[in-house]
Amino acid sequence: MNLHLDQEEWSALHHAEEALATAAVCLMSGHHDCPTVITVNADKLENCLMSLTLSIQSLQKHAMLEKA
Repeated sequence: MNLHLDQEEWSALHHAEEALATAAVCLMSGHHDCPTVITVNADKLENCLMSLTLSIQSLQKHAMLEKA
């Protein structure tokens, strides 16, 4: 895959990657806290999802500007 992204797009992509990784760890580590019921740090997960949403919106904005 050959991507031609500017610095801001790479940054948004990197933040999205970090958010996904952090959310995955947050979800995967829940079963260690309580084996019969999965618990998740809801605040941490919400922050990850917000970061991911902002990153996706930034990438979409760049895509729309390139089409214009």
